[in-house]
Amino acid sequence: MDKIRLFYALNLTDEVKNVIGNFIDEHKKSIDFVRWIKPDNIHLTLRFLGDTDTDKLDFLKKVADSLVLDFKKKEFSIEGVGCFPNLRRPRVIWFGITDGSDYIRSLNKSLNRRLSDVGMSEDVRFFKPHITVGRTKSIFLSDCFKNVLINNKNRHFADSELESLSLYKSILTRQGSVYKELHRSFFL
Repeated sequence: MDKIRLFYALNLTDEVKNVIGNFIDEHKKSIDFVRWIKPDNIHLTLRFLGDTDTDKLDFLKKVADSLVLDFKKKEFSIEGVGCFPNLRRPRVIWFGITDGSDYIRSLNKSLNRRLSDVGMSEDVRFFKPHITVGRTKSIFLSDCFKNVLINNKNRHFADSELESLSLYKSILTRQGSVYKELHRSFFL
C-alpha cells in the first residue's frame, strides 16, 4: 500500500503571509540559527496525519468538505511570537492566535472526532492554534533572539478570517518541506 505524508491546514490570506514574511525578512539575517518557513508555505496546521494510505484520500477530502459545512467563516487575530516547547529548549518558532483560538480548537476537536470515528488515531495532545514560522537549528537562543521574542510577545500582527481548509501533501527535501495542496474546502 502506498503512503503519503498528509496534513490538514487552515489557509491564510496573502495579506497575513506578507505580514509574517516581513517579520521574517526583518530578522533572518541577525537570527541565522532558525530555518525560516517560506511565506508561500505559511499556514495554520489543524491536524498532522503523517504517513497515510493513499486509498484514504477520497475519504479525507470528504471529511474536509463536511467539516466546513458545520463551521462558518470566523475572524481571528494573530498576536505574539513564541516558541515550543519553551525558551530553554526552543524547537519551533510560532505566531500566536488570540481572538478565535477557541473556535479553531473546536474545529480541531471536530476533525479529530470525525477521523477517530473511522479508526484513525486521535491526536490527544493539547492543541494550541499557532502559525509555525521557523524551526531552530540549535537548542540555544541568542540574547538577540530572546529579545525579539520578548519584544513581540504581545504584538498584534493582523486580523484575518477563516476562509478555507485544505488537505496537503508534504514532501521532505534537503531544502525543507514542499507542500502540495490536494483538496480545498471553503467555509460559508
